[in-house]
Amino acid sequence: MIYSGKTNVGKVRLTNQDSFAIKSYASDVTVAVVCDGMGGARGGNIASETAIEYFMKSFEGEKLADLSKNPYIDATKAMSLLGHAVYNANEAVYNKAISSPELMGMGTTLVACLIIKDHMYVANVGDSRLYIDSGKKLSQITEDHSYVQFLVDVGDITPEEAKTHPYKNRITRAIGIQPDIDCDMFGVELDKYPDSCVLLCSDGLCGQVEDTQMHKTIRSPGAKKDSAQTKLDRRVDKLIDAALENGGPDNITVILLLPNQS
Repeated sequence: MIYSGKTNVGKVRLTNQDSFAIKSYASDVTVAVVCDGMGGARGGNIASETAIEYFMKSFEGEKLADLSKNPYIDATKAMSLLGHAVYNANEAVYNKAISSPELMGMGTTLVACLIIKDHMYVANVGDSRLYIDSGKKLSQITEDHSYVQFLVDVGDITPEEAKTHPYKNRITRAIGIQPDIDCDMFGVELDKYPDSCVLLCSDGLCGQVEDTQMHKTIRSPGAKKDSAQTKLDRRVDKLIDAALENGGPDNITVILLLPNQS
């Protein structure tokens, strides 16, 4: 598996409240996570950084490499590890928020995946997203926890209207707001997506760049002399550049993973 990730402050914000992490525990076992903080300049930074720190700490000592050694993946174990990491991230942000008046109300989105061979386990809170590009098209796998998504679900507005709705950035779930967390968790069989590329991003990307443009960028061939890693790095840069070219009003974070390449 190869991967690449980068974050950019954008053209408007003074600080970057996005954070991300990627770590491989074996050639076919990788964890990736993106957080987009909220709660003022300092609060947003602290929320996203704290969530990332405690989310990733949860996997220490868990021998994740062993999960790929058996012919049958233990999905229950994988989902339990992922859920525990989300719980720890939520607890850490919440406890830090209530310990300081200036941090009260801070929180963060979180989208994460644990990939083991051809199996991917996903966790999502808020409106940061995970997509899979199958080569033919880009498919959004997570569902936003946002006010406009609720309006779309009940039929009050269309998906197109949601893109320009005045409350499009209002989320309905976040890490660290409450002591308990309601998180979407599910598994995806990557072998159903031939030649798959996994994209995790904050809304600084998906809120500014159309799916068709993201797909075209992810599938750009690159120079023949470039290694697969270099091509992936450049695609991440191009996705961020596209968001900047469209105004870059928010922080932009992008992770790309190619599960079937070494």
